[in-house]
Amino acid sequence: MRFLAVMLVAILMFSCETKKQKLQRTLTELQDKEFVFPPNSDLELYSNVREQNKDSLSKIMIASKAKILIYVDSVGCGSCKLNMHDWMIKVAEINTLIENPQDVSMLIYFWVQKQAKFNIRQTISQVNFQYPVFFDPTNSVSKLNNLPENEMFHVLLLDQDNKIKLIGSPQGNDKMWELYKKNISEFCNGASF
Repeated sequence: MRFLAVMLVAILMFSCETKKQKLQRTLTELQDKEFVFPPNSDLELYSNVREQNKDSLSKIMIASKAKILIYVDSVGCGSCKLNMHDWMIKVAEINTLIENPQDVSMLIYFWVQKQAKFNIRQTISQVNFQYPVFFDPTNSVSKLNNLPENEMFHVLLLDQDNKIKLIGSPQGNDKMWELYKKNISEFCNGASF
C-alpha cells in the first residue's frame, strides 16, 4: 500500500505542469497567432463618437497598422477592470509617437452580462471614452480565438495582419508599456521611438 502511495505521488509530481510552464506554453501558443474577429452581426457597438458604425470601424480595423485589443469579461466590475481613463492617457501618448494616429486602433470587447451593459455604458459616457466598445453577448471573441480564462492574456497588441505580437496589459507595468510603444512605433513608423 505504501509503495502504491509513493508511486502515485511520483506520477503526479512528474506529470503536473508547473504554473510557470503552463504560462510559458500559453504565451507560446498565442504568440504570432492570427486573431480572428467575429462577424459584425455577432456584436453590438457602443461608442461616444456618433459617426462610428460597425461597418466603418471594420474598415478602420483592417487598415490599422497596430491594434490594441482588450477583452473583458464583465462578471464583477467590468468597467473597473478596464480602467478607461488610463487607456485614454496611453493612447494619447502613443499618438505623439507616430506620424498618423489613425494607424492605431483601440478595440474593446466586453463579454457582457445583460445587467452590466447599463453600468458599462454609463462609465463610457462619464469618462467621455472616444474609442469603440463592442458588446459580445455570445462570447464569440473568446470562442473564435480560444482565449485562456486567465485575464493576463486578455490584452493583446496586434500587427496589421492581426498577428498577436504582445500579450499582457501595460497598465501598471512600465516595462510592458515601453514594449507596446516600441512595437507600435515600429509598426506605424518603421522605426523605434
